[in-house]
Amino acid sequence: MLLPIVSCGNGGNTQVTTTAPVEKVQDWLIEVGEPTETFGVLEGQLCLDQDTFNLYQFINSEWVFVGCIRGTADEAPTLESKNGIWYINGRNTKLFNGTPAKISTIGDYLHINGVDTGIIHKVKEPVPEPTIEYLTEEDFKAQPAMFGSPWVNNNTRMKILVKVRMSKGTTITFLGDTSVYCWGVMETTDKDNASNGVWKDSGWNTSWNNPNEKTYTTSYLTGYFVITVGKFNTSGKVGAELTEDELANIHNMFKVEGVKAGDTSGNVLNNGSVNNPATKDTMVSINHRGWHQAPENTLSAYRESYNHGFKYVECDVQFTKDGVPVLLHDDTIDRTSNGSGTLSQMTYAEVSQYDFSYDDNDTVNDFSAYRGEKIPTFVEFIALCKELGLHPYIEIKGNMTDEEAKALIKIVADAGMTDNVSWLGFSGDALSKIAHNCPTARIVWVITDTNATKIAANNIPFAQMNLMTGQNQVVFDIWYTLATQDVVDVVSKYGIPLEVWTINDRNAILKLHPYVTGVTSDNFNAKEVFENAGIER
Repeated sequence: MLLPIVSCGNGGNTQVTTTAPVEKVQDWLIEVGEPTETFGVLEGQLCLDQDTFNLYQFINSEWVFVGCIRGTADEAPTLESKNGIWYINGRNTKLFNGTPAKISTIGDYLHINGVDTGIIHKVKEPVPEPTIEYLTEEDFKAQPAMFGSPWVNNNTRMKILVKVRMSKGTTITFLGDTSVYCWGVMETTDKDNASNGVWKDSGWNTSWNNPNEKTYTTSYLTGYFVITVGKFNTSGKVGAELTEDELANIHNMFKVEGVKAGDTSGNVLNNGSVNNPATKDTMVSINHRGWHQAPENTLSAYRESYNHGFKYVECDVQFTKDGVPVLLHDDTIDRTSNGSGTLSQMTYAEVSQYDFSYDDNDTVNDFSAYRGEKIPTFVEFIALCKELGLHPYIEIKGNMTDEEAKALIKIVADAGMTDNVSWLGFSGDALSKIAHNCPTARIVWVITDTNATKIAANNIPFAQMNLMTGQNQVVFDIWYTLATQDVVDVVSKYGIPLEVWTINDRNAILKLHPYVTGVTSDNFNAKEVFENAGIER
């Protein structure tokens, strides 16, 4: 099922509880997200989004939004079928045997086929447009122009370092005569010393080698850029000296259009500390795949996490063949279910028929008490986290498409959980899709570089270019034995918090570097471990 795509934001905040089966019936469609299917749908048929309780009706061969229905105290309404007839909050809607649905409102209440459902009708509130601040001509022309450059120590090239931080997609258009001048752009994360920045490539952009190129578009998620202008000599090479008039009016050769990015003197932190800004906790204890004595990545496992005092839970998200996000760690369902097969090659209907109360590698725990446990959808997991007040660490398994990232972000937004989740993963590319589509997303990057030098050379520049938006926090998550002083020295310099995985040894937790603010474990609540030892963290 394809989910509708919306921008990041706080969507509906009503908890979903319904006794209705998730199935297609003649008179109602119960879906996840806005309906898209039209084949075989009856005129006047209703569709209820079971996440947001947005109500749609099929009119003139297309789905039309009717309203968002909720109870009198903003609780979710109950929708149930009795003997083929649908009831809302116990009231007969007279929807059966293909009867076309007629929707009306009397006062504030929704009526279906003349029956008062007792549900207040609410019009969908428009999503506010984000505040966008664009680069102005004054911003660009106020940038200092410097003679010479790190490459040529004379007036044959002029460099403009633009110190206004820009978002991806900024366009730079050269207005000068390309038969006389050559120009190039480099992107960097360093606004003060561009020569020590991180460049987009080893040479100039294509316009330096192609005089006919007039426009360049930046590709970093956020960053700064440097424009360099040269002048052809009589031999057709870049090397002629720029005149004083050319040097004085160099800004007039360019038009720069783009959106300003927020300031990121690194990371957005809580009061300048390394605390988790979403929770204000100084020590985050994350339960790995839920409580270890229940089947992993199941709703029962996360209920048990809650029962054992955890506020943070980690899950693994993947997509079925038909695009439904579900919780599963492995590529196949062989280890954790009574079935077999590769998830990406199975539809949700196929995978949901199996029992996920197994773990072929676990020789200690007996999961027989959980027989009948089904694979959870991501929608169900987020709804449970909202119900229990849990903060999910959502691990993206491998890479994903931009549309899949938007689908996950929408599910979280519709549940009103945007500011109470962390997005976790080994793939920087996958996490960059989350950051690009939801600039406030808290990103936890599981890094595998094994020493401080590699982290400084590889992970930090990538995070600055692709994960830090100026509106979010980016955290590094590392194998706990690698959280050494030299690693701490590097990440703390850039204000990047450090969390570790996966520790199932109490003494190892107690020996952690004080800079570490998050611990993932199967069975230990690190915060409680420190408290029981009389250590304040």
